Amino acid sequence: MENIELINRKTTNLEPHQLVWVSSNNEHVSAESLRSIVDYTRLFDNINECRSFIDQTFNTTTFIVCSQAFAQHFISQIDDLKNIYLIYIYTSDQNTDTMAISSCKKV
Repeated sequence: MENIELINRKTTNLEPHQLVWVSSNNEHVSAESLRSIVDYTRLFDNINECRSFIDQTFNTTTFIVCSQAFAQHFISQIDDLKNIYLIYIYTSDQNTDTMAISSCKKV
């Protein structure tokens, strides 16, 4: 029997939450692998496009994963948004200076 997808899960969120990953280099992660954590997942490599998407989905609880490269500039833009629940900083450098973003309450 043929499996027919009635709803495009890549563009339609049926859940009250979402995961947004924003990084200048998304080659190490795929939306499919992240969907095992949160089914509706979007990847962005542009801060402005990501911010626009977050603004459009203001009724959805949003978890952000942000690369260290974008963190300082981007987090200050979104930290006060009501739909942002938590912001995670993704970095492979254990010695990263987080002083500039430590004042953000959702990080």
